[in-house]
Formats: sequence, C-alpha cells, structure tokens
Amino acid sequence: MKGQKKSKKQLIKKIKHSHKEIKNPKKLEVIRKRLEEKLQISEVRFRRLFETAHDGILILDFETGQITEVNPFLTDLLDYKRNDFLGKKLWEIGAFKDIELSKAAFRELQTKGYVRYDNLPLQAKDGRIIEVEFVSNTYTIDHKKVIQCNIRDTTEQMRLERIKEGITKKVFHEVRNPLSIAKMGLDLILNKIAGDINKDQEKMLGVINNAIERVIRITTELLDFSKLEAGKINLQQEPINAHNLVKEVVSFFELAIKEKGLEVRLKLPEKEINIYSDKDKIFQAISNLIGNATKFTEKGYIEVSVCEKEDCVEFSVLDTGRGISQDDLHKIFGKFEQFGEILKNNDKGIGLGLAITKDIVELSKGKIWVESELGKGTKFSFTIPKFSPLK
Repeated sequence: MKGQKKSKKQLIKKIKHSHKEIKNPKKLEVIRKRLEEKLQISEVRFRRLFETAHDGILILDFETGQITEVNPFLTDLLDYKRNDFLGKKLWEIGAFKDIELSKAAFRELQTKGYVRYDNLPLQAKDGRIIEVEFVSNTYTIDHKKVIQCNIRDTTEQMRLERIKEGITKKVFHEVRNPLSIAKMGLDLILNKIAGDINKDQEKMLGVINNAIERVIRITTELLDFSKLEAGKINLQQEPINAHNLVKEVVSFFELAIKEKGLEVRLKLPEKEINIYSDKDKIFQAISNLIGNATKFTEKGYIEVSVCEKEDCVEFSVLDTGRGISQDDLHKIFGKFEQFGEILKNNDKGIGLGLAITKDIVELSKGKIWVESELGKGTKFSFTIPKFSPLK
C-alpha cells in the first residue's frame, strides 16, 4: 500500500512538472521546432516516394477534378510534360481518350471514394495505346479532400497473358479434338454399327468410353475457366423464357436422376417469366448445379424451382443429399476445391464446376449463395435480372 501511495505521488509530481514545462515559452519553442522538423522529414520522404515510384500517380482536387500533381513516371510513360497535366481535368488530357468514361469514373469516385479499372487503355502523345491498371482513392489532407490515382503499366503483362491464352487454347484443342474423334468411334463400336462385340469387349470399351468422357469434360471445364479468368467471355444477351430453359435442362438430366432411384421435382410459377442473359451460359450454370446435386445425392429427390422477384428471377436446385459442413461452406465456390467424402468413381471432378457457375452468375449481374446442413441436403440459389423491354 505504501509503495502504491508513493508511486501515485511521483506520477502527480511528474504531471505537474510537465505542465510547468509546457507553460515555459522556451520549451514550447523547442517542441514546435521538433514538430516542424518531423513534418519536414515526412514531406521529404513522401516527395521521394512520389518522384521515384514505379507507378504513375495523379493527385486531383476532389471537388473539381483538376490535376494538382503528377509524378515523373506517368509523364515519361505517356510522353507528356508536367505542365500538360497541371490545372487540367482528367478528361481534358489526351491520354484519357474516353471522355465519357473518365467523367463517369470521376463521378463514381466522388460518390464511392474508390474506383478501379483492370484494363484501361491510355493513349500516349505519339498515339501508342498503353494498357494500365487504374486505381483511385479519396483521402483528406489539411481538412481538404483529394483524389489519388495510381496507374500501373500492364502492357507487357497483358501481352504475356494473350500468349498464355493462345497456348492454353491450342493445348486444349489438341487434346480434346482427337479424344472427341476416338469417342465417336467407340460409340459406333458400342452401338454395334461396326459389327458384333462380346460382353467382355463391351464392358472394357465402356470403361474406356467413360474415361474419355471424363477427360473431355475436364478439358472443357479448364478451357471455360481460363476464359472466365481472363475476362474473355462475352455474353450474348437476349430475352430467355425461364420456364422453357429450366424444363430443357431438367430433361437433359432426368434419365440419370431416375436411374439413381431419385425423384425429380419441378416448381415453376404459373406465369411465364423472361430473364435477360446468355442462354447457353445460364443453361451451363443450372446444369452444373443439377449435375452436382445428382452426384452427391443417394436417396430422396432433387428439386429445381423458379421464383419471380421484383427485378430478378431466382433459380434454385435443392437436394436431399449428404450436405456440406458449416466449416466447408465458405469455400464452396473456390477453385479446385474438393472436401468431405470425395467421389471415387467416374463422377469425380476437379473442383471447378461451382467456381465456373459463380463466375457465370456474377458476369450476368446476378448473385449466388448456398444453404446446407450436413446429412440433410443442400440448396443452391442464384438470381438473374428480369427482361425489360427497355433493355
């Protein structure tokens, strides 16, 4: 107790002494000078980083969009002078050729405080097109909002990506095309068009046929995934009758579902609804979910439903299968993810189906989610915008 009282007295004494020092003009002047020195060091450090950065940097006035500062990397990259930027608005610079896009980006910045473009083409003074990654943030300096734009040259990276994409496509086609021809030949033999075969031969050829189908399916998934990852898939959007689309997908799987002893349920609203998207891609998304449900359901039923919402249509695939544990739910749409009891037969995939489905849905401006309980089944749902005559 005595020790505690003593330390309290010492603390009070120290505080009083500090107050006296602060009231002392000489001490205040020393403190002021130290703060100025620290501020100056900080400014010098920032200026060095700004001047030597290996990315382009623009500083804009938050209210007007006028450029207040530009670093040497960006002026060198685009072959402009510093004065060509200063005092101009973003859309008044020849480098930012798409005026409407630049204005829209600035308005979005003012509203959200952040904007990002992964593949933005800028034009240099000599006409060269330079692909850049463009990221902007807002922050406050001396109680005034400013915008910082970071511009990274991705021209070489994009060139390498295109080379990689070309090689990937060539490899996939070189593998898939001969396999497709081999499968056609096997189908002719299995259907006995080329002559009779005995049961042992039929069984062996059936195994080979299943293996070829699996390799074709895997190469197709990999090709689709590489296109989605590279942003190379363009949606061929059109009005699509949701009822007819779902019936078509279900009819494709109906035989396989019934062969497993499962019931097929279809829930459609009385009124027909049109969505606005790419028919083949949404067909693929629903197919992936039904195929997944069929693989992981041993008894019970698979239910495919359509529900009309205010501005979208909700598609759901529900099963009474093995379900997914809560620990695994967060990684269900991950790439190459496989968890729980992995399939050991020809149905085993490579863990890309759900990742591809998610990419398709999000590319279509929809949302996807999953609800599941281990041992009680799973329900996948996603939304797609409704068709409006104004589109």
